Amino acid sequence: MIQVAFRINRVQRHEVARLLRGDEEITISDLRHVSRDAALLDRLVELDQACFPIGYTEADSRSSLLYCNRIYTATSGRSGEIVGMLGQVVTAPEVYIVTVEVAESARNKGIYQDLLHSSMSDAISEGMVRLALETQNAKVEYGMVKVLDRLVGDDRIEGYSIERQIRYDYFWGGRPAGSADLKSKSGEINRRYEQLGSADAFRLTAYMFR
Repeated sequence: MIQVAFRINRVQRHEVARLLRGDEEITISDLRHVSRDAALLDRLVELDQACFPIGYTEADSRSSLLYCNRIYTATSGRSGEIVGMLGQVVTAPEVYIVTVEVAESARNKGIYQDLLHSSMSDAISEGMVRLALETQNAKVEYGMVKVLDRLVGDDRIEGYSIERQIRYDYFWGGRPAGSADLKSKSGEINRRYEQLGSADAFRLTAYMFR
């Protein structure tokens, strides 16, 4: 009886994928019940704080992460550090992305897309048909499009559409650095984000057709 109680009180961890990014192996894991591991939660809060603008407190980060009922992490095989995470709330038929963060040292390696692909692949397998998030960053939408195209190419979905709604005064910290520095092929996406106010955001809702 004591042994069963001990297992219930542990974080549930499932390894989703091992990927080679540059010369480094990255492990993507699906975590649930992170509140049961104070040290793990502290590591996630630290990453969240490092990625958000000034004014977003440690208490804000902790509250946001505890709100998630599922968190995907990207862990460096070299250092053992968590270099990326995606926190979400699953409420059928929708997956709502609360936060996606990649450490500065691990950016531009495709880790954001790896996290989003893991989230969306599991969502499709579990019967979800809609994914939503808020962002000020053009790279987030561009990455979402790339992952959706990949899922179509892999025959996981037949197609998709993306709905955009402006959320005024959604953020208070200003637009993240690098919001509008994409390649010319994503110029249309860039132009949409350049028109946002410093505290505004787009709510993106992707509908996945099966």
